[in-house]
Amino acid sequence: ASDVLYEERHPEELARALAKLVSAKGSIYLSDPGRVYLDRALEEFKNLGFHRVDFEFQVEESASRPEIRLEKTRQVFVYQFLRE
Repeated sequence: ASDVLYEERHPEELARALAKLVSAKGSIYLSDPGRVYLDRALEEFKNLGFHRVDFEFQVEESASRPEIRLEKTRQVFVYQFLRE
């Protein structure tokens, strides 16, 4: 899932839905730019018994037109969740 935590109800619903879909030895990957509901999602995965591996990337912003050059980067957080 990528950048899906827009609404207040999403963190718990998303975590529960993905937990039902992943196999016992499977992984869940979630990426997010640090939205307001991210911490609640991380806590819900923990409550559901998942171990978390954190990754952090600096992503260069891209422009829709090649002649526009942006000198801007942003953080993107990627989490891998594994069953404990």
